[in-house]
This record gives sequence, C-alpha cells and structure tokens, in this order.
Amino acid sequence: MKAVLIIFNFLFYPISIFSQVIVVNDKMNIVYFGVDNPIQFSANECDKNKLILIANCGQLRRNGHQYIWKLCGIKYETVIFTCYLKQTNKRKFLGEVEYRIKSAPTPKIIFGSTPEERERRHFGYRSVKLSIIEKGPSLDIENFDFDIRFIIKEYIIEICRKKGDTLRFKNIGQTINTNVMTEIEKLTEGDKIFIKNLIAYNVCEIVERKLFESSCLIL
Repeated sequence: MKAVLIIFNFLFYPISIFSQVIVVNDKMNIVYFGVDNPIQFSANECDKNKLILIANCGQLRRNGHQYIWKLCGIKYETVIFTCYLKQTNKRKFLGEVEYRIKSAPTPKIIFGSTPEERERRHFGYRSVKLSIIEKGPSLDIENFDFDIRFIIKEYIIEICRKKGDTLRFKNIGQTINTNVMTEIEKLTEGDKIFIKNLIAYNVCEIVERKLFESSCLIL
C-alpha cells in the first residue's frame, strides 16, 4: 500500500503522520480555548481541495486551505483532528492528530499607562488625562498571539491622597462611574489611584476571571 504523508501545522510547529505513525512534540501540540486557532494541513500527492478535516469537538470552519478551530462553552481536555480524502462516492481516511486544549493566560490590568496617556501626562494636560482615566482599566495578555476579548464586570477602585483618607469604591463595568470621577477630579499631583479585585470574563469561558493584583496610576 502506498504511504501518505499528512502534515498538520499549528503556530508554525509541524506535526506529521506517516501512514498510521504519529510523530509529535508533546510541548507543541496545543490549541487554546475561546480563540480562533488556525490549523493548516497538507498531504503529498493529494489535491488540497479534496481534503476534509473533521474535529471531534468545537467549531471548525474552512478558510481556503486553512481551517479555523474554536471551542466555546464546554470544556474538553483534548481535540482530535481527522483528515480524509474525498473520493467519488466515499472518503478515504488519511490520518489524525490530537491536540491538548489550554485556557488563555490570565491577563494583566492596564490602567493609565498607555503611551498616549504617559505623553499627555508629561505635558500636564490634566483634562485630557482625566478623560482617559474615565475610560477605566483595560486587560492585556503579553506575548499571546491570538485576539481574545475580556469583558470587565466589576472592580474595586481606591483613591489615595497624600493628605487625607483613602477612599474605596466598587465600580460596575469598565468605565469609571460619575461619582468616582467627581472624587478623582479633586486629586492633585502625587495622589494615587489603585485598581484591585477586578472580575472579568470571556464570552466563551464558563468561569469568571478574578484578578487580585493591583494596578496603580500616580497623578
């Protein structure tokens, strides 16, 4: 029987199947929960238009000779991709490969530290600075190659004056509410604003993320 070489490629790491033998680096066969994972594959001496890829869980959509795989709502530990060759009245099994499914890393709180905010703070544009603060904190995952949007549900905001008491508020949603902004507008240079105990979620995830690490803005 003629052997067929199947090559799957995810994040530029090759995973190959020669006949029934799988060759894979266990540290590289990973897909992420809740994001669009590109899956590329090919088979020698086979028309790519006749290749069919099937996943045992998640949603798989084709984009040219590439598939995009995404899993939402239901947790699985692994996903198996199976490749077939479409023939006249049937399909021929070519091979399969298994990936581990991981959650995206926990994001970090970003508050008052964008390049635009730093530049305007340097030039003392207080009104512009306050409008940026009003937008509230954002979340970011460093060195993560996928787009993933977290929705901020709530957080604690602490206003610390150099002279005076520390004020503590619970803020619902990302944008800082009007009452808190009224207090922030009273702050002077050297006062601090802390963002703590932030709760966020991704629409695909089942469990909310709780970020206890604080982020601080010094006026």
